[in-house]
Amino acid sequence: MPVTIEREPLSASRFDRENCCFCFRQTPFWNPQNDVAVCEECAPLHSQEQVPTKEAWCDAVATRFPRPFWYPHRI
Repeated sequence: MPVTIEREPLSASRFDRENCCFCFRQTPFWNPQNDVAVCEECAPLHSQEQVPTKEAWCDAVATRFPRPFWYPHRI
């Protein structure tokens, strides 16, 4: 069964896109169960069981897109 996704409100999605947890492309779509970004292209290709936890997703994004040492990747 495909991953369920919802679109961010247009006011937020215009500027605040996050990286898809599978392909890392910017997307305004989210999986409401795990609260992580999932793009429209990846959602039908994966199941809910494959969606990472929020913590694992944040770690993957921080590893793939490193920030300067002074920039916290967790809030």
